[in-house]
Amino acid sequence: MRNAILILVIIFFQTDLIFSQIADFKSDTVCYRNSTTLISTSVSEDKIIRFDWDLNGDGKFDNASGDTIKYVFPKPGENTAGLRIITETGLSKAIYKQVKVHYLPEPDFYWEHPCESEETLFFNESTIKEGSISVYKWNFGDVSEDVYEENPIHVFDYVSTFDVKFALTSNIGCKDSIFQDVLIRSVPVINIEFSGDTTFYKGDSLMMRVYGSYDSVIWSNGMKRSRIYVKTSGIYTATAYSKGCFKSRSIHVLVKERAPLKAMNLITPNGDGYNDKWEIFEIDQYHPCQVTIFNRYGVPVFASFYYKNDWDAKLNGNPLPEGTYYYLVITGTMEEFTGAINVIR
Repeated sequence: MRNAILILVIIFFQTDLIFSQIADFKSDTVCYRNSTTLISTSVSEDKIIRFDWDLNGDGKFDNASGDTIKYVFPKPGENTAGLRIITETGLSKAIYKQVKVHYLPEPDFYWEHPCESEETLFFNESTIKEGSISVYKWNFGDVSEDVYEENPIHVFDYVSTFDVKFALTSNIGCKDSIFQDVLIRSVPVINIEFSGDTTFYKGDSLMMRVYGSYDSVIWSNGMKRSRIYVKTSGIYTATAYSKGCFKSRSIHVLVKERAPLKAMNLITPNGDGYNDKWEIFEIDQYHPCQVTIFNRYGVPVFASFYYKNDWDAKLNGNPLPEGTYYYLVITGTMEEFTGAINVIR
C-alpha cells in the first residue's frame, strides 16, 4: 500500500514539472544587400525541436526555420527579427530584436571639359548616411590604371564613349559603385595665318585670320570673327569652340616706335660715290614713301610712288642744274614731310 501511494506522488509531481526556457539569438552586422547570419542562442531544460523565424515583422514565424539561418534584409538600418522556439513538451518561447544592417555609400559624380587629348575634370558628389568614405576608386574605361583620388583629372586619347566606374568603400567596409557613360568629343582644329610681319612700326597694321574646323571663335580682345586687324603690341589669342571643346592659338605682336623722318639736305652727284643720291634716313620705317621733287618754280622734276633712295638729280637722264630743290614726302602712314635739297656738282 505504501509503495502505491509513493508512485502516485511521483506521477503527480512529474506532470506538474515546469522546464526553464530562454529564447534568444545573435547576428553578425553586415552591409546592405549582403546576407545576415542569425544564430539561435536559446537554452531550455527541455529539448528544443523547432526554431521558427519572423523576419518581416508581421507576427508570423513563417519566414525560415533552423537554429542558424541566412537572410538578406530588404533595407539598411534597424530591422526587426523574431525567433520562436518549441520544445518536446509543446512549450514555446519567442523573442524579437533589432538587427543592424549598415548603409552603403551612395556614389555619384559629374565631369567637365570632356575633350580628346585634353584634361577632363571629375568631381565627386557622393553621399553617405553612416560613417565616412575611406577609399575612392576610379576606372575610366580605357587602358589606364585605376586612380584612387576623390576628384581626379584624366586625359582621354581619342573620341569615344567611355564607361567610367566610380567605386566607394566606407570606413565600415561597405562598398558600392556607379557607372556613367562619358562622351569624349573632338577638339576644334585651329590655325592662325597673318599678312606681313608680326613686328612692325607704329601706324601700320597686321591682318590675322583664323582658319580650321570649329563652330565659333573669340579673340582675346573680345572680337568674335575670324579676321582681325592689329595695330598695337600684345599677345593675341584666338580660341575656337566646337561642341563644348575649345582650342587656342596665340601670336605675339610687337609694334615699334618710328624714328623721326629725316632726309639729306645736300647732294653732290659728281659720281665719286659720296652723296651722289638723295637719301631719306630710316626709310624702311615709313614704306612705302611717295616722293615728289620740285624745282624753284614748283615744276616737278622727279616723282616716285615707292621711293628707294635713288634720285641722283637727273631729269630724263640729264643732270639738273645746281640749285635748291624742294621735296614732298607722303609716307605709308599718310604723314606728309617737306624740305629743301641743295644740289652741288
